[in-house]
Amino acid sequence: DPEALATAMHGALRATIVVGGARLTCRTAIGIATSRRGGTDAADLLRDADAAMYRAKANGGDATHLFDETIRAQVLRRLEIEHHLADAMSDGDIRVHLQPIIDLRSGAVASVEALLRWEHPTLGPLDPEEVVLVAEETGFIIPLGELVLEESLRGLRQLRDRGLRVPSVAVNTSVSQLAGLRHIDIVAEALRRHDLPAAALTLEVTESVLLDDGGPAALTLDALAATGVQLSMDDFGTGYSSLSYLGRVDVDSLKLDSSFLGPLDAPVSAVVLDGVLRIADGLGLSVVAEGVEHAEQVVRLRALGCDMAQGWYFSPALPAVELAGWLQDRETRSGSRAEIDVRTIQAAPDGMVG
Repeated sequence: DPEALATAMHGALRATIVVGGARLTCRTAIGIATSRRGGTDAADLLRDADAAMYRAKANGGDATHLFDETIRAQVLRRLEIEHHLADAMSDGDIRVHLQPIIDLRSGAVASVEALLRWEHPTLGPLDPEEVVLVAEETGFIIPLGELVLEESLRGLRQLRDRGLRVPSVAVNTSVSQLAGLRHIDIVAEALRRHDLPAAALTLEVTESVLLDDGGPAALTLDALAATGVQLSMDDFGTGYSSLSYLGRVDVDSLKLDSSFLGPLDAPVSAVVLDGVLRIADGLGLSVVAEGVEHAEQVVRLRALGCDMAQGWYFSPALPAVELAGWLQDRETRSGSRAEIDVRTIQAAPDGMVG
């Protein structure tokens, strides 16, 4: 009985041991796969047990997990994505769409964010986070990141060539990219290729970069900031959530995760959001709220002093050509400032602010 054996192993390995005078306790993740299905060779069993072990680690580490068909489906899905990823990059199947970021005071488009899109040949539209995770695990994250950077700047150049006032584009950047010795040159060359100033690019990084104090990623960010590239802390509040880390990297803005937005009528949510906005203001950081979907959220964010917002309420992410049409129509209807009429927002239950 493998489960009984695993239970015994957990008990034995939890025993405290002494190493160099220090008392240590081990936590053990165990994955189990069996050949009861038939037609399974040793390599398949090891692969399946390994996948089950990683599920046990994800469940807290001190656990046992049996391989099942759910895990099998996840493993096969990951292999399918990995198998097509390199070809998708070389064939142009990886695309970049742009989502407008709106200034909540003036209603103008303050920036756009670049979002990865991939229509997989058999799995259909993929979650960008899933693609990035596979890219990081397989070593494709560097070329993928460079492709997204290139297409993002190309899209911004297209918008500007049409006479549209879009100050900058925000691009997600991984720690792996920032740790690369050439990333500063890669960014500089891409900006030069598209005849864009450094200030036209905002690099969005996760809170994990803040822990790389003095490491290669942090040093790269400092060097990029010195050139005029803007830095933004993405998904703030979902990771380490410590404002004390912000002093380690000279960021210009915070992007609040959508979890901060709801329910805004709950007293605790409103107090937390208000507190974060006040601290950010004291630090001289602008704040972008992600995932805005309702008029009431816009009204509340404005009342609390949030600087910018993005989400489906304003517009989904669109190809550069389609976004250009959206922007031109918006300017035609609203004028150069494209003011947000708060009374209109309050009256419109589910419409999109244009």
